[in-house]
Amino acid sequence: MLITTNPPHIPPSKEALGFISERNLFKFLVKEKVFFALYTTDFDIQKETPFWYVIKDKGYCFEELSSNARRQIRRGRESFVVEKINPDEYRKEMYAVFCSSMQGYDKAERISVSFEDFKFWYKEKAFVFFGAFVRQSDNSKGELVGYKIYSDSGNGCIDQCVQKVKVEWEQKHVANVLEDALLLDVRKELEENQKYVCCGWRNLHHKTNNEKFLEEHFKFRKAYCRLHIRMCLLMNVAVFLLMPLYPLLSKSKKKILYDISSVLLMTKIARECKKT
Repeated sequence: MLITTNPPHIPPSKEALGFISERNLFKFLVKEKVFFALYTTDFDIQKETPFWYVIKDKGYCFEELSSNARRQIRRGRESFVVEKINPDEYRKEMYAVFCSSMQGYDKAERISVSFEDFKFWYKEKAFVFFGAFVRQSDNSKGELVGYKIYSDSGNGCIDQCVQKVKVEWEQKHVANVLEDALLLDVRKELEENQKYVCCGWRNLHHKTNNEKFLEEHFKFRKAYCRLHIRMCLLMNVAVFLLMPLYPLLSKSKKKILYDISSVLLMTKIARECKKT
């Protein structure tokens, strides 16, 4: 699968995959070693569509949050020390957090990666890392129980790349204080309307309340857009034949069938977007 690297608000250029002719599409996909390509257009369109990004484009003010959100952040601040970290100094601890967090996913959604491969993830300078440590009685840092990574490449979009929390700490407000730390870090840019924070596109399969959590606790919102998917002829035929099986495939616990159902779902969404 190939996904455009443009931020959501920057449409594909004329040379990008959205404008490749059907005649040249197969060569393009073979060159990129993928079966299909995805991109979005009409970012933040003023009408509801079946696809969206979750963003925050307004300033962050703690006092304007709901009383419940403020209470949970305060509890989190009392229990954890959150600060920017150098990933090279905490790579083993981050790997332990990552492996623990995978236990909270369905088997078909889990990612298995060795520590040697994990060491090379997110090595670019544009990434910013926050770590959440258990606060000791003397306010020193204890165990690393969660981390958040965001990227600011200077194009107006602050991308929340990933957040992982040890599964046994998920109900202890770690996510609240990590999000709070990120938004405080970029508050000036938000207040001056220079940039927006993007937490990715709509959830497809993974059972998570993250979208609802961000909208209710931190005043994120949906920025509707249109999803496009480009496939070669053979892939289109395969999708046509498998589409009737989508209800069955979407319930499978096997990763290969789960991945196939995801492609079918994205195809369904892209078709619905054409109607809006």
